[in-house]
Amino acid sequence: DYIEKPVSLAELTSITHAAFRESTQHNFFPLKLDAPQDIKLTDREAEILLLLAKGFQYSEIGQHLDCKTSTVQWHIKNVYRKLDVSSKSEAIYEAICLELIDIT
Repeated sequence: DYIEKPVSLAELTSITHAAFRESTQHNFFPLKLDAPQDIKLTDREAEILLLLAKGFQYSEIGQHLDCKTSTVQWHIKNVYRKLDVSSKSEAIYEAICLELIDIT
């Protein structure tokens, strides 16, 4: 599928959600079968991950939350460990699928 420009935020959100639903139905990007379903992120970890999903850089997140970039990196490292992932896109995808963050 494709998205024509200009696109509204509502339309982009709808298309993205439909793509995620379709990808999990077809196992293009399956959830890890051994992933514990009781993963808990702290409020700060969820907030940082949500800001990452919205496109903020680590330094921008630090400024927004009034903390150092190294603190943001520390939280992200903990998120990666909890979700058993190794990249920002994997972390965002897993967090959305596990309903740990809501990008709508």
